[in-house]
Amino acid sequence: EEGEKKFRALAEGSLQGIALSQGSPPRFVYCNSAMASMTGYTVEEMLSLTPQQIAAFVHHDEREAFFKRYADRAKGLPVESRYEFRAIRKDGSVRWFEIFATLTEYQGQPAVQGVFADVTDRKAIQQALAEKPKSSETLPGASGGATGRCRSGTRRSKAWSGPMSWIIKPKNL
Repeated sequence: EEGEKKFRALAEGSLQGIALSQGSPPRFVYCNSAMASMTGYTVEEMLSLTPQQIAAFVHHDEREAFFKRYADRAKGLPVESRYEFRAIRKDGSVRWFEIFATLTEYQGQPAVQGVFADVTDRKAIQQALAEKPKSSETLPGASGGATGRCRSGTRRSKAWSGPMSWIIKPKNL
């Protein structure tokens, strides 16, 4: 009981979503307020979700792999502990979650503990970077080799040039 009190104090103060699931098919037996906020549900709604509603919480493209990992982990089989998946919030919006999952015990029974982070913004940045042109010819100053001069501590001028010289702004030197 003392251990559970400590767990709850730590979990409720966490900025990351924390959920405990038991059974097959899984049911939430605990979730913190951060998890509820991430999903758009209240804690009470999360705890009352049916296994079918929990399944619908995981995007259909990742659902099979997600629940296979859950089942294997619940059996004690070695499973990747960190992965990303798309979740469907209560309002129907899709968010990317990163999960760190582990097998634990809750109220004397095996449980899967998941610690969740919303990584939607990170995924959007990665996507934007992946779509940027990769050719150095598209970078400012890359063609023709920009050059310039700046002062060093010895009052002598030093030249700067090259394909990435656009990063150096003479007014900042």
